[in-house]
Amino acid sequence: MNARRVYSRVVVAVALCATGAACVSGLDRYNDVHDLRILAVRADPPELLDDPLPAQIHFDALAIDPRTDEPVRLTWQFCPVEVGGACEGFDGALATAQKSLQSLAAGIAPPGTGGSGGSSGSGGSGGTGGAPGCTFSPSVGLGLLGLGDTLGDLADPDYIERRFRSEVDGDALDLVTDGGDVTLTSVDLSFLPQLAADLRACDPSALPDDFDAGALPAQTSDLHLLHLLSNPFTSVAGSWPSVILTAHASDEELVAQKRINLTFRRPSAMLEVLRLLTPGIDFGLGLCPPAAPADADCVHLRERVTNHNPVFDDLRIAVGGQARRPEEQSDFVSLQARSGCTPVVERPANIVPVGDLDLMPVAALTASRLRILPVMTADSEEPYQTLNLDLDATAIRVEDAHEEISISWFSTGGNLQDSRTWRGLTKTLDTAWRAPPQPP
Repeated sequence: MNARRVYSRVVVAVALCATGAACVSGLDRYNDVHDLRILAVRADPPELLDDPLPAQIHFDALAIDPRTDEPVRLTWQFCPVEVGGACEGFDGALATAQKSLQSLAAGIAPPGTGGSGGSSGSGGSGGTGGAPGCTFSPSVGLGLLGLGDTLGDLADPDYIERRFRSEVDGDALDLVTDGGDVTLTSVDLSFLPQLAADLRACDPSALPDDFDAGALPAQTSDLHLLHLLSNPFTSVAGSWPSVILTAHASDEELVAQKRINLTFRRPSAMLEVLRLLTPGIDFGLGLCPPAAPADADCVHLRERVTNHNPVFDDLRIAVGGQARRPEEQSDFVSLQARSGCTPVVERPANIVPVGDLDLMPVAALTASRLRILPVMTADSEEPYQTLNLDLDATAIRVEDAHEEISISWFSTGGNLQDSRTWRGLTKTLDTAWRAPPQPP
């Protein structure tokens, strides 16, 4: 997709969007585009799960400047911790996150080496506490040593800068698990079930009776560990690392921030990791294991599935009429078809769709009213769950929800009927655009 192509003619840009914008008196409407603008930033996939780690998360953008044919230059930076204001508070937020990692990393050592973390209540030869004669498998010792090294790295600001904070010039930014612009490192956790078994063999009271060693994950990423161990509850519900995009054109700069959801496929499994590494921890919240009955006294949070970006299935137009009149829906004709398909009708010569984020040159239409109807694929709106605090019952509730598509509309000339269309507000997704009296 050529998301940075610049049009000197009138264009209408169509982008998927989940937020609106307030109006400020005296300023142009935000969807009237006359100068440098970042219209959309996309992450694909839009969510970073830990199991399995995606091979790549690809960030790209739709940025235009209708005043010039010069390309818009993009600069990207990844912000691994949850910070607003275009990551300006990164240093302070990272320092807060690393305090818990520093103490935890210092406490983790292979059993029998004198460390405390991971061998609390047990301990091997030369360890602290525990019953005499306790033994730990070599894999447990090596696993804890590796985990301690990983936490030590994450507690090192230089590691964070080197691993995640690279500045990249180009059309896109790739967050990958093996090389690339920003690299995630996989952390092996396969030793944890044996650690739990060894702890119980040494001291039956070392772990709670309801501890589920079978739910422990086999791997995660260093970035997931950073969030899990610095803010457990928030990370289970979902943390928000982001990319910071700076667009440069005509001696101007614009900055945009795109957040992605970082979370765990099985949230209950990550809480078991914390209960294993930090004995006695109490979250005040019990997540149900996968096989828990419906009436169990715990929070039923389903295993997460990978979220996907919504996809335009078609874009349809009709000349004249009013938007959102169901009786006129049959007037629409198809502008584009799915890749590899034959268009329903011949595409008008003055319409040139560009990928999923479409720029439509419509300079040939003057003093005309054009209705535009985006059509999404059937699976574009996906189900999800949210955690909500019930203040009256002092309890955590899980609510099932379903995504709802909204469309943001932009143009470099003429007048759009809507800045945003959403079924909850405008009933349908279509809008109307009136061409300017004279072509630019």
